[in-house]
Amino acid sequence: MNTADIIHRMIEASWDLYDEYITEEQRKFLVSKNIMEQFQQAYFDDMIGRYLGTCDFLMGKDEEFLEDFDMCQEFDNQIFNCVACGWWHDDGEQGESNTGEITCDECAKDEEE
Repeated sequence: MNTADIIHRMIEASWDLYDEYITEEQRKFLVSKNIMEQFQQAYFDDMIGRYLGTCDFLMGKDEEFLEDFDMCQEFDNQIFNCVACGWWHDDGEQGESNTGEITCDECAKDEEE
């Protein structure tokens, strides 16, 4: 099994974890194989894909991941949660409400009408 397959399986296994994005055993394995950085990017990409186009709340384990790898700003640069409709949108769909809050283009247009 190649590195990409191992990382993919770990990410799939993380979907069943409630409180953590990775187990301690998995962390030790990734560090010992010097592939933590590859896991980090793959998990981040997967996380973006899981939230984009949904109205799900950011899970605690995903917040922990973003904090552990100091990727909060990078996450915010990729997608955002509209304060009006609650959906996660691509950064390119960002608008602004009359109150200065971040909304999607659609909600910003609705507010103007």
